[in-house]
Amino acid sequence: MRYDVRATNLWVLNLICCISFSWVLESNYAQIIRPCYGSRLPWLYKMWYPDRRLKKEASELITTLYPDSSLHPESAEPYILLRAQECIRLLSDKLGTNDFFLLPHSPCALDAIIYSYLAPFLKIPLPHCPVKEYIRSTPNLERYVARITQRYFSSFTGMQI
Repeated sequence: MRYDVRATNLWVLNLICCISFSWVLESNYAQIIRPCYGSRLPWLYKMWYPDRRLKKEASELITTLYPDSSLHPESAEPYILLRAQECIRLLSDKLGTNDFFLLPHSPCALDAIIYSYLAPFLKIPLPHCPVKEYIRSTPNLERYVARITQRYFSSFTGMQI
């Protein structure tokens, strides 16, 4: 069981990189990420913090994991998307017909981690998000996110972007 958690954490690391990659893409960043993130900051921080910190840290994560992309993070897109597709397929295979990943009828910490990385791809309306299509191509993962959202976040009215 401990090795299952470690292996799944490695798969989730690929999803973290995909989320960072989604932030760095100019269309996603300009239309969704920066306005949403900046709207929650105090006035002065809105002007510089999203550009200097958020985008810089996302780019640094991508360059750390994919050193060939140091000049243009977009150059890592094919490799990142291939890894994301593989990761989603492995997660789908691991989940199978179960309701949750480790325990058959109740969620655990691993389910919370996986949900926290899958849900943004399905819930945030990014203009360019191929990972969303990968997740939608696996009905069990899409049902998994819907099940947890309904069970634990049913009173949540939704995100305002």
